[in-house]
Amino acid sequence: MSADRLIKKIMEKKSVLCVGLDPVVDKLPNVLKQEIEMQGKTLEAAAEAVYKFNTVVLDAVAPYTAVVKPQVAFYEALGVPGLEAYRKTIEYAKKLDLYVIADIKRGDIGTTSEAYAQAHLGYTNILGEKRRAFESDAVTINPYLGDDSNHAFSQWAAKEDGMTFLLVKTSNKTSSQLQNQKVGERFVFDVVGDMLKDSPYAIKGEYGYTPLGAVVGATHPEELSLLRSSLEGSFFLIPGYGAQGGSADDATNGFDERGLGAVVNSSRGVIYAFNEEANYGAQIAEAAQQSRDDLNAALERAGKTYWEA
Repeated sequence: MSADRLIKKIMEKKSVLCVGLDPVVDKLPNVLKQEIEMQGKTLEAAAEAVYKFNTVVLDAVAPYTAVVKPQVAFYEALGVPGLEAYRKTIEYAKKLDLYVIADIKRGDIGTTSEAYAQAHLGYTNILGEKRRAFESDAVTINPYLGDDSNHAFSQWAAKEDGMTFLLVKTSNKTSSQLQNQKVGERFVFDVVGDMLKDSPYAIKGEYGYTPLGAVVGATHPEELSLLRSSLEGSFFLIPGYGAQGGSADDATNGFDERGLGAVVNSSRGVIYAFNEEANYGAQIAEAAQQSRDDLNAALERAGKTYWEA
């Protein structure tokens, strides 16, 4: 079970930190921006600089995290060269034995979701030959189209030892506009949560978690706590920690009493934590270490230590 595989990696690294790989060209170190300038400010030059940056980031954070989360939109913004940088970034992360959550937030009618799932979780059959487009372990998906969309991803996750993370209660400020509306006496985010519990693919592994996870933001700690109680078998991907305003103590609401069942994402707070260009990798490593330690300290305060004392 992929959830078991993820949990074991977390326990080995003693880290619940997930590092988001959200590269923006204007925020790259000056040395990389200069390379883009010299090569004519092309999409190809920008994508190559992004990939170089990502390799430094991955080398820096690998000792302090088990999980990384590239957000595909930042790569799509650079066109075909950007998608190649995305592919190579995932490949490099896998070489470092990191678990890769592809933040794609896809969701469409069944046949289209099937194609998305093939691309990001499984493989495409090319005249009898199996070819993988991207080597990710898990994906984020949008539940709005219902189970015929969700199940296309869940089927591939089950087949390829992968995971899916359904958007349940997201970290953005206006998430309540839809997600906190009432359906009868229940919130929409509770109804979405039922999709995880009622799915035929909700099969629990060694640690009690299924391959069907949920995205629930640290910026909404009350809802995070409620959902942790109602979605016992769903592993949580918790965004909103750090730059978005969620604290480590807020994030602990998403963990079970064993300190398991979640990873906490930080993107900007780690990958842009540099100001001395010559040694930006070391500064990123320090930010990752501090984030890992901050989260572990919060879990210890909450009495949720997943590591052996």
